[in-house]
Amino acid sequence: MKNEIINEKNSEKKALEEQKENEEKGVVSKKKDPDIIKDDPSYKSGKRLYDIGLILFSVILVLNLARYFLNIEFYIGGMICTSYVLYLYLVPCIFLIIGLIKANTVSKKMGVKVKGDKGCLIMSIVLAVIIIVFGVLETIRPSYHVYEIENISASDGREFLLAKSETVTVFGEWHDEMPSFYNIDVYNVNGVFAKKIISCSAHNGEYKIEKTDDGTYKLVISFLGRKESYPLGK
Repeated sequence: MKNEIINEKNSEKKALEEQKENEEKGVVSKKKDPDIIKDDPSYKSGKRLYDIGLILFSVILVLNLARYFLNIEFYIGGMICTSYVLYLYLVPCIFLIIGLIKANTVSKKMGVKVKGDKGCLIMSIVLAVIIIVFGVLETIRPSYHVYEIENISASDGREFLLAKSETVTVFGEWHDEMPSFYNIDVYNVNGVFAKKIISCSAHNGEYKIEKTDDGTYKLVISFLGRKESYPLGK
C-alpha cells in the first residue's frame, strides 16, 4: 500500500514536471514563431524599405532595358554619358541593404529566424559590390568608347549628332587614340536623349549627310577610294 502511494506521488510529480516542461517549450516555440515578428514596427519599417528598394530596382531595370532596345543614349554637357546609368542601381541597393539590416537586427534580438532574410542581405551586398566594380570599370574603360563627337549639318541645314566610336568587349583591345578603322554613329538629339539612327564602319576619310529628293536623309562616307551611302530616314 505504501509503495502504491509512493508510486502514485512519483507519477503525479513526473506528470507535473512534464506539463511544466511542455508549457516552457510552448512559450519558447511561441517566441520563435516567425509570425509574431511581423507586427514589430521596426521590422515592418525594414521590410518597407526593402520593398521600396525592390520596386525602384525593377523600375530602373525596365527603363534601362527599354533604352537599350530603342538605341537611346544620354547626351549631357556635350558628351554621351550612358555608362553612368549603372550607378543609379546603387540607390535601390542601399534601400535593400538598410531595410534588410534593420529587419535582421530585430529578428536576431527577438530570437526569431525568418527564412530568406539573411540570404537576401548577402545577395544585396554582393550586388552592390558588383555594380560598383563594373561602374568603375565602365567609367575608366567604357565599352562604348567615343573618340570624337560633333554636330553635323545636313545639306538642308538640319543638325544631327555624329560620333566616331568603338565598341569594346570585356577582354577586347582598347585604344587610347582613334584607330584607323572605327564606327560612325549618327544620332537624333531631343533634349538629353540621343537616339542612334545608324552605326557603320568607316576609315579615315570624308563624310556628309544629304537630303534626298524623297525627303529622307542619307549618310555618305568616302574612304579608300570608295563611296558608301546609308539611309537615315526622315
